Amino acid sequence: MWIGNGGIANVHVVNAVVDEELGHRGQALFIVPGATPGLELVRKLDKLGCRASHTAELRLTDVRIPAANLLGGAEKLEHKLAKAREVIAGGAKSGSAALGTFEQTRPMVAAQALGIARAALEYMTEYANRREAFGAPIIDNQGISFRSRTWPPSSTPPDC
Repeated sequence: MWIGNGGIANVHVVNAVVDEELGHRGQALFIVPGATPGLELVRKLDKLGCRASHTAELRLTDVRIPAANLLGGAEKLEHKLAKAREVIAGGAKSGSAALGTFEQTRPMVAAQALGIARAALEYMTEYANRREAFGAPIIDNQGISFRSRTWPPSSTPPDC
């Protein structure tokens, strides 16, 4: 789910569990060519925002990937899995690199969404003040003027 350019890209990077006993610590990244048999675009997701970014659900059915497509190589993966086994045996907790990446990118995605929302509000406010209907700006209509008529707001917020 939520795969950027999923199903239309020439190359996908897939995060897959290679050792189920290690759970999220037993994951590896693979380069999967777009025309790989068994790689299927299930559906393009209909998102509320960022519609210009093709995001999709993919299905991998009996997909076979050569060892050469393992990011970092087999030696690095074996070292990572051995280290994960030690962590589990010692009872220590450690997150995966993929989970760490998600934690780092979520604030950026939220900031982008806030920027888009602010731009939309500024555009809407300017448009509603400029556009007229029945001889007056449409911002004077009750359904549009529930909130403050100005943006950015003054130092004192409007009564709600």
